[in-house]
Amino acid sequence: MAQSALPISKPRLTHLLSGNYALEPEEISSIRHEIQVIDKIKQAPSKLQHELEAHESKLAECRALLSSLRRSTIPPELLGEIFRLALEGPVSSTLDSDVLVRLCLVCKAWRDVALATPSLWTSVDLKDLTTAPSANKLKTWFLRSGSLPKRLYFDGTDSTGRCNQGEEGCLLSSPDVVQFFANGPTLDEVKLQCARPSCLENLLNLIKRGQNDSRPWDSLRSLKVGFYGWPISSGPSKWALLYSLPPISSLSLNFPRHYVSLLGILAPLPPFDGLTSLTLVCDLPLSWALQSLKNGRNLTTLVLDYNLNKRLRNAGAVHRYERDSNPVFLPRLETLRLRRMINSGDNSLILRKIKTPSLQTLELTFKYNRWSEDMPSPAARNKMELCQDIISLVTGVDGALDLRNLCLERASIPSRGLHDILSALPSLTCLVLDSVETDFALLEKARAAESLLPRLKSLEVIGDKVFNPEEIYAFLRAGDASVENALSPAWKSTIYPPDPWDKNGDRSSTIQRWTC
Repeated sequence: MAQSALPISKPRLTHLLSGNYALEPEEISSIRHEIQVIDKIKQAPSKLQHELEAHESKLAECRALLSSLRRSTIPPELLGEIFRLALEGPVSSTLDSDVLVRLCLVCKAWRDVALATPSLWTSVDLKDLTTAPSANKLKTWFLRSGSLPKRLYFDGTDSTGRCNQGEEGCLLSSPDVVQFFANGPTLDEVKLQCARPSCLENLLNLIKRGQNDSRPWDSLRSLKVGFYGWPISSGPSKWALLYSLPPISSLSLNFPRHYVSLLGILAPLPPFDGLTSLTLVCDLPLSWALQSLKNGRNLTTLVLDYNLNKRLRNAGAVHRYERDSNPVFLPRLETLRLRRMINSGDNSLILRKIKTPSLQTLELTFKYNRWSEDMPSPAARNKMELCQDIISLVTGVDGALDLRNLCLERASIPSRGLHDILSALPSLTCLVLDSVETDFALLEKARAAESLLPRLKSLEVIGDKVFNPEEIYAFLRAGDASVENALSPAWKSTIYPPDPWDKNGDRSSTIQRWTC
C-alpha cells in the first residue's frame, strides 16, 4: 500500500526556493500533495456558499408558510381596508379595476376577502375602449358593492377627442351601455366624456325609449358631462337634451375652451328645482352665467371654472352690468368656488352681481399670480378691483355676513387691499393664503391697526416666504390690549418644508399652518 507523502518542512522549502536545486522524488511527491490540499481549501468557500444559498432559500420558504397572510391571522376587515388603500394610491389612480382584478388573482384567500369587501366594487372607470363594455359584467361588478353608492366614469372619445366609433357606432349609444343605464343597478354618480352633444342626446333618447316604471336611471343623483366639441351648427336647440336628464341634485358641465361666442347665442340653462350643486367649466360670459344662475335658487354649492379665459374687464361692460336688473339672489348658497381665473381678467366681477346671505366658504383660485409677457399690463385691470369685488359680496343687504372660510390662491393683491378684505370679514374662522402675490407690509401695519379676524381659528400661508410666528400673531391680534405680546399657548404653529420627492409639484412651497 502506497504511503502518503510527508509534508516538506518550512526550512527545506525556503532552501529550495533560494537556488536552482534538483528535487528528490520524495520532495516532488510532497509538493504535489501540498498543492492538492491547497486547491481543496480554495474550493471549500464556493461549496459553503452554495450550501448557504440553499439554506437561505429554504428559510424564505419556511417563513412564507408562517406568514400572517397565509395563516389568515390578519382579520378580513383589516385586509379589505388595506386593499382599499392600495386602490386609492397614485400608482392605481387610472387603473383601479385592473389592480383589483390582480389582487383577486393572488390567492383564494385574497379573492374571498376582496369579494366580501363592498367598498372595493363601488367604482368603474371605462376609457380607451375599442368595443362596448358588457352590461352583464358591469352589473356583476356593481352587485358586489351591495347598497353602497356607486360611480361610473365612461369616456366615449378616442385619443384625439373624437367620437369612439365601435362596430355599431358611438360606444355611448351601444345596446349594452343603453341596457345597463336603463335596467342596471342604481348609480349615485355618472361621469360621461362625449365628443359632441349628439352623443349624449342619442344616449338619453335611447334610455327614454326603453323606460319602465322602475327605471334606475331616474334615481341618479350626480351627473358630470364633458364635451370635446360643440359645433356652432348645433345652436340653442341642443339645450333640449338637458330637459331629458333625471331629477339630479348635482350637475357638472364641461364645455370646450374658447366657446364664448357659442355661449353668447345659447339660451340660459333650464331650471332644475332639485339641483343643489352646479359646476360650469367654460369661458363664462358674465351675462350668460347670471341668466343661468337665476334658475338656481336652491343651490348650496357653485363652482365656476373659467378655464383660463383671458378676457379683460371692459369698462363699458362694467357700467352696463351695474345698470342691469337686481343682482341674482342665491339664498341657500353655502360654498362658492371660482377657479382658473386670470388676474388681469374680469372673472371676479360676478361677485358684485350675486347675493349669497348663507355663504360659508369662498375659494378664489387664479392660474397665474404674476403678470407675464403674454398678459396685459397691470394698468388693464386695477389690482384693487378684485378686493372691491370680494368686499361687495360680503357687505350690504343680503351680503355674506357670516363667511367662515376664505381661500385665495395665486391672487395678486396689494397689501392695502388684503387689509380691506380681512377688515370686512370679522366672522372668518379659517384663512388660506396660497402663493398670494403681495408685499405683506400688512404685518407691520397691523401692530398699529385694529384687531383683525377676532374669530380666526386656523391660518395657513403657502409660499416661498417663511414668517416669524410672533409677526403672524401680532398681525392677528394687533391693537388688542388684552393679549400679551408673546404668542398665545392656544395657537400652535407647524411648518411643512417643500417636499423634494414631490414629482407633481403639489409641495413645491413651504406650508405654514397656525391653529387655535
